[in-house]
Amino acid sequence: MPNATYYKKLGQAVDEILAELKRNSISAQHWAVNWGDLHCTQIEERKVVYPEREDKTIVILIEEADPGCSGLQAYVEDALFERGYNVLVETAW
Repeated sequence: MPNATYYKKLGQAVDEILAELKRNSISAQHWAVNWGDLHCTQIEERKVVYPEREDKTIVILIEEADPGCSGLQAYVEDALFERGYNVLVETAW
């Protein structure tokens, strides 16, 4: 799996994407988000052990957004994928 440098760059990429969203308000008016403090707070590796396989997934946690904010989650996932990262995004207050 990736090293500390990879995760640092990934966290910076997330915060750059969020800053771009804040500047441009990209179709996000309907999202339940605290734009003043929206940021990446955690990056996790999750290991799936059932059913009968072992997969690891990288999960990004963005705080100050509704946990059900699927529009923001999808936007950040897509933007990260374009930058070469295949991750999942979760949001929380």
